[in-house]
Amino acid sequence: MRTSGSDASRGWLYPLFIAGAYEIFGADPLNVRLLQAVIDALTCLLIYGIGRNMFGGKAGIIAGLLSSLYPGFIYYSTMLYQETTTIFLLTLLVFSLSRALSRNRWYLYFASGILLTVVTFYRSGFLFFPVFFIPALLLVLWLAYRGDFLRHSISFLSGWICMLIIYGAFSYAVGGFFNFNKPYVS
Repeated sequence: MRTSGSDASRGWLYPLFIAGAYEIFGADPLNVRLLQAVIDALTCLLIYGIGRNMFGGKAGIIAGLLSSLYPGFIYYSTMLYQETTTIFLLTLLVFSLSRALSRNRWYLYFASGILLTVVTFYRSGFLFFPVFFIPALLLVLWLAYRGDFLRHSISFLSGWICMLIIYGAFSYAVGGFFNFNKPYVS
């Protein structure tokens, strides 16, 4: 049952991230900022990996270096906004897919499907992201791997659907019904 009164229109995973950071490192916003700085550094490494996977080592180094100097990454890691973690999750999704495409492994497509679900529910503005992302990915898979298209597509969609089921079960257990944005506690 939905609670009466107003509630935030943002997703619930970033507040859960902050709560986890407070639980592990202590209830100080500086700890979250430091953790976000580490996440930004990991994002730069992922950008390096994407560049290396898609365009070679030199491009990866340039991309990683440029991202480490990007003022937006530096600024948002010092604020308690979900931009840092959102960009990390999106970059992790792209990295996972670039590895899947270059290595031709089913489990990387499965992991990418899971990440797509996490990205979708992490920020309410991404609720329709899969509507555009999945057809585009299926087209890329068809063009790149006609022989393995079915195997890779099923792997990706299975990861996506498995995570949807887990999210749905959690949302239902917490709020009594499935909600795309966040579970409501009655």
